[in-house]
Amino acid sequence: MVRRSDVKNHPMRRFLMMGLIFLMTAGALVYVPETADAIDYEFSVDSEEVRIKVLTDGRAVIRYILHFTNYGTGFDVVDIGMPNHKFDLDSAHATVTVKRSHSRILHQDTDPKIKRSWYVYPGVEVHVNAGDEPIIILDFSITCDWMVWESPNNKDLASVQFRPTWFGSSYQIGPTRKLAISINLPVPMSDANSVIPDERGWDTISSNDYGVLLNWTFYDKSPEDIESGYTDVGCAFPKGYVDNYYRKNLWVSFQFFIHDVIGMVWMNKEVSCICGGLISVSIFVGLLLAFSMRRSKDYFRPSISPPGAPPRTGLTAPEAALVLELPLDRVVEMIVFGMLRKGAITTWKDDEKLRITKKWRDVLTEKYELDLYDAVDDDGRIDRWKLESTLEDMIKETERKMRGFSLRKTKDHYRNIVKMAWKEIENCSSLEEMDLAIERNGDWLPLDKEYRKKMGDHVHVWFMG
Repeated sequence: MVRRSDVKNHPMRRFLMMGLIFLMTAGALVYVPETADAIDYEFSVDSEEVRIKVLTDGRAVIRYILHFTNYGTGFDVVDIGMPNHKFDLDSAHATVTVKRSHSRILHQDTDPKIKRSWYVYPGVEVHVNAGDEPIIILDFSITCDWMVWESPNNKDLASVQFRPTWFGSSYQIGPTRKLAISINLPVPMSDANSVIPDERGWDTISSNDYGVLLNWTFYDKSPEDIESGYTDVGCAFPKGYVDNYYRKNLWVSFQFFIHDVIGMVWMNKEVSCICGGLISVSIFVGLLLAFSMRRSKDYFRPSISPPGAPPRTGLTAPEAALVLELPLDRVVEMIVFGMLRKGAITTWKDDEKLRITKKWRDVLTEKYELDLYDAVDDDGRIDRWKLESTLEDMIKETERKMRGFSLRKTKDHYRNIVKMAWKEIENCSSLEEMDLAIERNGDWLPLDKEYRKKMGDHVHVWFMG
């Protein structure tokens, strides 16, 4: 095994290390609330129940019933992520029950303050004002638009896909013990066979006075599991049961993009910038921060695949990053890193901002590489509008490649590639072997959300002077 101290004095290939430094420092700007240190949040999520009632006008009523055990002293606000920015804040309602014990209710608030979240976009914050009381139950509901979409595989079907909210692992202790999700469709039980499950299927199907009721239950899921899509649910059903649905097109994508920018401005009203130990290099376009700050990473919308579909192999590392729904700034970093490795570009700094020099376009093979190469202007900056177009085309092409393949199995396939890459590096018996292992797997390592930390454990980083 190679320890960090063994690597410190080894002269690894400077080119590879410069690329890794680029990736590690591009994300070195960390945004945190100014008052974060003054808030003592520490809690467990005993249960999270989500009830989604799909309305015929394309909206949905989303209800969360959350049971918390509080171990801190500042449990005053709960932030809940929304599926998109089209939620109706006026429709929001909540009931907060604070208990001293399971049988003793301390107080109940049927009209708590609810407003747009300062820390989650898109999202809302509910003021529970529980302080250090041990048991909090939050019953929250809101209406959200843009929930019913035309199925990309079958124009006669409408589809609904949903990812529940999650909480930061730095605050939540342990996994969410029980996560129950239900989708209530305006489809009569007599026509239940027309409802098509996503690749996961559902646990149970029943009905109520409104229509078909689909149910899923998960146990002991970590915040990372929920964030990465392990508990995503969805279905498709005949369009005739709804009066309104939405089609994905350039205009819809543009509206989401604009609201991401608005969200970036909103989220940064009262934040301070803290630089990490590495020399910080600004992300190419400040606009990309909007993507990385989004709570609901819904830019990638693959079609619902049939049960038993295989994984999609043969994707490039940046395409796999899209499938894994990594922040788009990470995807851009990976593309540029790949272009560096191919010798198509070089990078340099001007006033701590990264600049790119174009060298050899003909060594690039992927369309998104060529598009990004062409998006670099004479000053070495990436044109933001060309970058948006590049990412949009790349997402569409990756979605096309995923048709007929299992999203869950594809995610597992590429996570396993990353796992095996780290294992190969960890099992190296010499510095030379580790050098070659990192070079072989360099394209895939950034798929790991913690790759910056892990690389710090395996290699010594030369600071850029």
